[in-house]
Amino acid sequence: MMSEETPRITVLMAVYNAPSHYLDEAIESLLAQTFRDFELLIVDDGSDEPTRLHLQLLATRDSRIIVHRLKENIGLTRALNAGLERARGVYVARQDADDVSFPERLERTLATLEGDPLLSAVGTQVSLIDSAGCPVGSIQCQSALGRLKRRNTLVHGSMMFRKTALERVGRYDERMRLSQDYEMYLRMMQRCGMRIGVVPETLYALRQHSESLSSRFTFRQLYYSVLAKTLTTPLRGTWSKRLYFARTLAFDLLITHRLLLGPLVRRFFPDRRASNRLYRAR
Repeated sequence: MMSEETPRITVLMAVYNAPSHYLDEAIESLLAQTFRDFELLIVDDGSDEPTRLHLQLLATRDSRIIVHRLKENIGLTRALNAGLERARGVYVARQDADDVSFPERLERTLATLEGDPLLSAVGTQVSLIDSAGCPVGSIQCQSALGRLKRRNTLVHGSMMFRKTALERVGRYDERMRLSQDYEMYLRMMQRCGMRIGVVPETLYALRQHSESLSSRFTFRQLYYSVLAKTLTTPLRGTWSKRLYFARTLAFDLLITHRLLLGPLVRRFFPDRRASNRLYRAR
């Protein structure tokens, strides 16, 4: 059970008007963890009355659930920083309000971090689920800096950080309304020389549905991912940063369109070889 003074892990969740059925499933998955010395710190980012009351009810079920309510909606990045200010754990694990942690997630991730003192953060392999919780795919997460420089290859909700590492890098950059995790990974590795690892097991389920941030803000997510690269790349002068941003945005936008157009090409050109030729030609 959780120690009376300092829990080993703070699980940090930010909530803004989350659907209650997703929220219940996310919290149940944490309360069922094999590792139990943690606090679940939920930052209520100015949610409406039904969500606020629901969170209050959930907090009465288990002493490990702590709800910190913000008076107004300040956005995910600032809400996470508000949570980090109150986190008591030696380690900080993330969890999104509509995702699911597998029972051994905290135990296995903590063992990986404590087994390698050179690691500052650890993620896991991730399963994709639909709105009903049915598996629909998977994500092969990787932490190699070369791959991270091209795109975000980690899933924020699956991550666990050393709290000392978060304090060293200065927490989340509040200029980043989206892709705040991506900017932090790059800053940790490029600016501070930290290492990030990935547990080779699937221990987290990322829910894909129409209300998720990644579904609603595809192109805004792209913009902020390019901003993350720009902010963490050593560049001199304002114009060099602007040129880098414009060039990277154009390149990444081209790749995004190729990825978006691929399924359409395959639908209208069922011949695989013809489809691949047209896909490459775009």
